[in-house]
Amino acid sequence: MEYSLDSLEEIKVPFKFGGKSYVLHEASEPAIIAFRSSQLKSVKIEAGKVQASFDNEQLTKAHEARLALLCACVYNGTGESAGDAVRGWPHRVINRLLSELDKISDLQTPDTAEALENRIEELQDSLAKIRSGTSEPNVKNLPSATAVTSA
Repeated sequence: MEYSLDSLEEIKVPFKFGGKSYVLHEASEPAIIAFRSSQLKSVKIEAGKVQASFDNEQLTKAHEARLALLCACVYNGTGESAGDAVRGWPHRVINRLLSELDKISDLQTPDTAEALENRIEELQDSLAKIRSGTSEPNVKNLPSATAVTSA
């Protein structure tokens, strides 16, 4: 999907399910924050390391986080949240909508185990340096100063 700064309007994707009209909205920042927070709660850290293998409870929490994000982004034809309806839809429908939500909300993550393992290792190294006081947080990940946030 191509993006343009000419229009920063919210992306909306209309669709039909069960004979009814719905609209998938791109995820808002508060919805993404809640989603990422839930995702982090599903990760196990033991001995200061992220455990790569997930048990059923962790997988359930991770899936519930994605479903909650989707529910926050689907509205019915009258503009009301359709989250309650979404929870009862088949997995095939949920999966397709989650895939589209990933695209329109820039939520794609690395798609290989190797890429994820490398990223985990980088983050663990960065965290160890910060905890030991030998490194400052990576400023490229911090919000930039703007006229709104700076005095």
